Amino acid sequence: RFTLHAPDRTTEEFLLELQRASELNDAQKEFLADFLSRCDVVKFAKHEPSEAELRSLHSAALTLVEETAYDLHTAEKVTTT
Repeated sequence: RFTLHAPDRTTEEFLLELQRASELNDAQKEFLADFLSRCDVVKFAKHEPSEAELRSLHSAALTLVEETAYDLHTAEKVTTT
């Protein structure tokens, strides 16, 4: 649905591409940049996040998914309030 090609990019490349994307607002872009940076620390620096940190990131990720969700039947953006 998004015109971003994350699987083919490093985090840095993806974040550069993300800045030009119109599908997400500035707050969502900022969240995604922070989220991916935290994931990279876990993946590459072997950081072990606390359970509270994991829950917080998971909750924030779910919020992003809900904010950008589309109704599959109508292809309209779902509004969450």
